[in-house]
Amino acid sequence: MSFLAPLALWFALSIPALVLLHLLKRRHRTHPVPSTVLWDRHLADTRAQSPWQRLRAQWLLLLQILLLALAVLALARPLSSSTATPSPLRVLILDASASMQSTDVLPSRFEAARAEAHRWVQGLGPHQTLAILQAGPGVLVRQAPTSDRTALRRALDACQVTDGPARIGDALRLAESLIRNVEGAEIHLFSDGALAGLDASPAPALPAVFHPVGVRRRNVAFTSLEVRPHPENPAQRTLLASLVNLTPDPVETSVTLAAGTENVAVRTVSLDAGASASVVFNVTPWPVEVFTVRHDAPDDLAVDNHASVVSPPPVPARILLATRGNAFLQRAILASGPVALTVVQDFPDTPDSPDSPADWDIVILDGLTPSPWPSANLLAIAASPPDWFDQTEPVSNPAIVDWQAGHPVLRFVGLDAVAIAKASTATLPPWGNALIDTPQGPVAFAGQHRSQRILWLGFDLLDTTWPLRVSFPVFIANAIQWLHPHAARSAALNIRAGEPIRLQPPQSAARLEIQPPGEDWQEVPYSPGAPQVAYARTDRQGLYRFRWPGGETTVAVQAIDPVESDTTPRPIPWQTSAHPPVAASALPSAPQERWRGFAAAALAILLLEAWFQHRRT
Repeated sequence: MSFLAPLALWFALSIPALVLLHLLKRRHRTHPVPSTVLWDRHLADTRAQSPWQRLRAQWLLLLQILLLALAVLALARPLSSSTATPSPLRVLILDASASMQSTDVLPSRFEAARAEAHRWVQGLGPHQTLAILQAGPGVLVRQAPTSDRTALRRALDACQVTDGPARIGDALRLAESLIRNVEGAEIHLFSDGALAGLDASPAPALPAVFHPVGVRRRNVAFTSLEVRPHPENPAQRTLLASLVNLTPDPVETSVTLAAGTENVAVRTVSLDAGASASVVFNVTPWPVEVFTVRHDAPDDLAVDNHASVVSPPPVPARILLATRGNAFLQRAILASGPVALTVVQDFPDTPDSPDSPADWDIVILDGLTPSPWPSANLLAIAASPPDWFDQTEPVSNPAIVDWQAGHPVLRFVGLDAVAIAKASTATLPPWGNALIDTPQGPVAFAGQHRSQRILWLGFDLLDTTWPLRVSFPVFIANAIQWLHPHAARSAALNIRAGEPIRLQPPQSAARLEIQPPGEDWQEVPYSPGAPQVAYARTDRQGLYRFRWPGGETTVAVQAIDPVESDTTPRPIPWQTSAHPPVAASALPSAPQERWRGFAAAALAILLLEAWFQHRRT
C-alpha cells in the first residue's frame, strides 16, 4: 500500500499525546461532557498529590486511539493496486438533421428524441459510461465517455437541430472507433430514419440499437431553386422552383415570389398526393439580387417551405466557336441566352492574335485539336489533347445505357432517343466524371482540371441524331451555364445547409465581417491577401452577408434536400440483432484510493461514542 499524502502521517503523533492525557490526574472540578462518558468510573483517585496515575485498560482510550488512527490514514489517502472495474460503454447518436424539426411529434421530433435520451440517460447503471454524438452536417462530440449524469444532461441540452442533412455514416464510424475492443458496448441511435447514404455505411454489423421517432409523413417542400437567363429575352431572368407534395392528400397552395422584401408574383399550384410540379417565374431585372419563394400549404416541416437564391445580373458569355461548320450548334448557342459569339474555322495559334483564347470566357472546339491547348473553360467535341487520358478506342453504333441526369450539364436532358453512329471511348482522368455511358465505356465526361472546367464529347454531333432532338438545345444551354465563369461564381453564392461558404475577397481587403441570419455582425478570421476564405458555420438556412472595406456580398444557404423533405418514418436498413460478439480487451491493473473506507469507519466510531453518552444521560 502506498499513500498520496504521506506527510499526513505526522498527525499520528497525536496518539501518544492522547495517552499522556489519560495518565494525568485531574485537579479541577468535575464537569460532565458527552465525550467523557467512559471516564467517570475510572477517575476515583482525585485526592492524590501526584500528577500521574497508572495507565488502566479503558474502552474510551482504545476507541479514541482507533479513531485517531483511522483519521490519520484517511488524511494520508492510501492507494492499493486492483483490477479495474469493467464499465459498459454506450455511445448515443442524436440525429440533428432538418427532418427532425417535423412537428408530427410535439413539440418536434428532435425535442421528443432529446427527451427520450434524457430518460434513457437517467436509467443508466452506476458503472455505465456514455458518450454523446450530435449528427448533423458535421459530427460533433458533445460529451466524451463519462458516467457523470450531470455532464451528460448538460451535453444533451447543448445539442441543437440544424437545417442540413445528417452524416450518420461518419457518426457510426466515430462511434465504432470508441467501442472497439470494449466488451458489452453498444451504439444507440435516436433518429427518424430519414438518412441519406446509410446503406453504404461501412459498419452494418455494429451492436446498434435504433430508437425511432416520428409517426407520419405530411410535408409540402421545395426541392430545387435556380435562376437562369431567359431563353428569348436577355433582359429577363427565369426562376425555376420545384415543389413536391409529400402528403397523402391533394394540395392546392399559393407560391409567392419576393424580390428582396417586395412580393412581385404569385402562382397557384395544385398537386396530387406524391406529385411534383415546376413553378416558373419570369423576372424583369430588379435592383436587388436576392429572390425568395414560399408556399402557404400547412404541413409538419416548416424549414423547406421557403428558399432564397442570390442571382447577380447576368453577364453575357464571351464564346469562341472553332468549327468547320455546324449550323445546329451555332443556333443552339445563340438560343441559350445572352452570349457574344465569335465563329472561326481555325483555332488561333498565338496568344497575341486578335482572336486570342485569353479574350473569351468559353472556347468550343468542334472537331479541332489545336496546339497550344486553350486555357479558358472548354467544350471539346470530338477533340482531345494527348495528356488527358490513354489512347481512345473508336466504336461503331454505341448504345447509350446510362447518363448522369443529376449533373448540371444533363439536367432536364433525355438521351433515350439519341443514336450515335461512331464515337471514341475514354479512360477517365482522375479529375473527370462520366456523363454518358455505353457498354464500351464513357463517351462524355466533365470535370475541373486545375482551374479550367472541361466538358468532353467523344463523338461528332453530326454523326448522331442528337441535334434533331429537343434535348440538344437544353444540353447546350446547360453546358454554357456550367462553363461560364460568371455562372460558376454565382453558383458559389448559393449553397446547401452544412456546406462551407468559399469567398474570394479582393486582395486589398484588410478586414472581413459576416452577419449570419438573425445575428449581429462579427469578424471572420482572415489573412489579407489570401486567395480564398472558407466559412463553415452554415447549419442554418438564410442569407449570410459579408462585407469588407469597399464591398459586400450575400450568400444564400438553402435547406433544399429531397431526402430530408421526405419525412416518412422508416427503419434503419440494417439489422442490429445479428452483430458478432465484440472481443474484450484485458482489464488493466489500476491504483484505487481507499481513504473513503477509513473515513467512514472513523465517523462510525465518533457516532458510537455520542450514542453511548446520549443513552447514559
